[in-house]
Amino acid sequence: MVAIVALVFLGVSAVGGGVPMILDPAGEPCRSPQSLLQYSPFHSYLIPGIILLVANGFLSLWVLWLMVGRIQVTRGGWPRKGAFWRGGSSWRS
Repeated sequence: MVAIVALVFLGVSAVGGGVPMILDPAGEPCRSPQSLLQYSPFHSYLIPGIILLVANGFLSLWVLWLMVGRIQVTRGGWPRKGAFWRGGSSWRS
């Protein structure tokens, strides 16, 4: 149950932080000055917003969906029902 709550919090907060960074890469909605990017390889908040949205937002929500939906990942990487409540994901067909 703690993992589910943590994944919900991570996914929702990452989507809530990543979308404004993508929509306005200058940092105005988050009130983040461009000077924070001075020593980073980025010139705007666009790429960090995409990374935040995909890596932390979508992936954590996907794992949550796998856990709650009782879906198993098969050899090809596609979900299959029933793995997580039967003792973990199985790599057998």
